[in-house]
Amino acid sequence: MSKFRDKMKQQKEDLAKRHERTAGAKNQGRWGTIFIKEQIPEGIGMWVPDVGEHSIDAIPFFSGPDHPEGENKLFWYIFLQDHTRIGPLDDAFVCPAFTFRKPCPVEEYLARNRLPKEEWSIIKAKDRDILFVWVHDNVEEENKGIQIWYCPDFFFGSKIDKISKRPKGGGIIPFWDVDEGKIICFSIEKKGKDNIEYVGHRFIDREQPIPDNIIEQIFPLDRAIKWNPSYEEIDKALKGQVKKTSQTPTEESTLEEQKKPDIEYGPDTTGTGTFCSSCGKPQFKTPSGVTCENGHGGSDAKEPVKEKKASEPKKEEKKTEPKKESQSSDGTKCNKGFTLGVEIDKHPECRGCEQWDDCFDVMQLLQEGSKPAKEESKAGGRLLRR
Repeated sequence: MSKFRDKMKQQKEDLAKRHERTAGAKNQGRWGTIFIKEQIPEGIGMWVPDVGEHSIDAIPFFSGPDHPEGENKLFWYIFLQDHTRIGPLDDAFVCPAFTFRKPCPVEEYLARNRLPKEEWSIIKAKDRDILFVWVHDNVEEENKGIQIWYCPDFFFGSKIDKISKRPKGGGIIPFWDVDEGKIICFSIEKKGKDNIEYVGHRFIDREQPIPDNIIEQIFPLDRAIKWNPSYEEIDKALKGQVKKTSQTPTEESTLEEQKKPDIEYGPDTTGTGTFCSSCGKPQFKTPSGVTCENGHGGSDAKEPVKEKKASEPKKEEKKTEPKKESQSSDGTKCNKGFTLGVEIDKHPECRGCEQWDDCFDVMQLLQEGSKPAKEESKAGGRLLRR
């Protein structure tokens, strides 16, 4: 036998394992995750339901030490808000502002910048449900045992909250009970060209208790979640920057500088507080000088921009315009009774609201009108979702 065959035989098993890991990584997609995969027991996967009819059991668990509400408490799911598709690597983070009332770079960035609606919708904090499910769609799914389902609360949790309430103050249906609970049924349907909707949520009687072999798979679900990303970690992902340890340029730092956008995002790269004399748009610091979103100024507009005093009339126009348009601070309400532009996405009723676009437009006008004041105090203006 040749030396190559001997050596290949020795490493054949190792190559098979490495190939399996690589293939798995390809199937995971490029987006970041809030899950700690090493904390999920082998054999427990993620459930990704397709269009069609579904029936599941929601399996409860006792919380571990990482749960924000304490250890050894019974839950049927975890509700949280997270930011996804953050920065060039599309990272994901549990929102520290919502979860722990701590500063969040993404919330500060959203509160400070007048973003296009599409970008704002992508990175804003979203309500999520995370739960154990035992899926009964077919024998193959049942044989998988417990799976983890990570889904928008608007599609599931908020619907279950409504149907689990008994009429006339009769309490809650304990659908999660392993002995006397209910099977949850719903359908996923296509809506338009690219969207889907979850409909028909209902309970049906369970024929028998949850078997012991399923219960034995339960573990504290909270331990599989990265709850406490640091401010610096989120901020770094948002900016897409690599910290430099030396003033000496290196190949890595040079390449990183080439990747940087002209406008840097983050708490320490705010606008200049001045406005463009050509178009009236707010100005920003860039590596080549000061410019606005329309590209006026560029390398010719060196800092400081005190020569731009002629832009002050437009500055005043920008500041007063939002006050006329959005009387939010004076109590202009939407049809749900909340203040337009101020309480956007702070209430369950905001989800799917027909006035959401108007509310978003008012919020942007308010942000633009108050931006110079916010830049005087970088710690202020944080948007907290409750």
